[in-house]
Amino acid sequence: MPSLESMVEPNNTELLADTVNKMYKMYMTRVLTSSIFRTPMNESSSPSTQKFTGTVSTTVSRLRVNYKSKLVLQILLAVMTVLGVSGFFLTKIRGTVPRNPFSVASLMSLFSDSEFCNRKYLPEYAQWMTKGELEALLGTRRFSLGWWDEHGSEREDGKTRQRFGIGIGAPESRGFAKKKGKGGHKMFSGVIDT
Repeated sequence: MPSLESMVEPNNTELLADTVNKMYKMYMTRVLTSSIFRTPMNESSSPSTQKFTGTVSTTVSRLRVNYKSKLVLQILLAVMTVLGVSGFFLTKIRGTVPRNPFSVASLMSLFSDSEFCNRKYLPEYAQWMTKGELEALLGTRRFSLGWWDEHGSEREDGKTRQRFGIGIGAPESRGFAKKKGKGGHKMFSGVIDT
């Protein structure tokens, strides 16, 4: 702490003000921690049961939605819903291919029970034949996709049993139309010729 003589000089007014402020802070700290301020305000009640009335202000952050972007998203969702529902009701699902033709299992099921798998058309080790040998063996044949009569197998009602798949020649019926083909099955269009 500076000496009193140095603070009295006219050039040291700032030093005097700083010293007075420091002394005041020290004094107020001692006053506030003294027993005067530690006694209950009301002699009849203990400090734990006293009630004080006051106002507290706090800042609470809230998430706010932008109205324009919310409206655009709602419109897009509504359009997607309307188009999805209308597409579902306008698409004729009946009469389409019975299974997904893009998996290996579905492709092989199209050949099941086909004449194409007979030894009459393919020799025993055809998988080892070259491309030229296969073209010579099958090059003149016509392969089609459609409903085929299975000869020698009849249903209980006397009609010939049919299968959907790939065969050699022309199938009994084809088409996506709702009209019935032979054996009561719907006809499928779309012939695969190679």
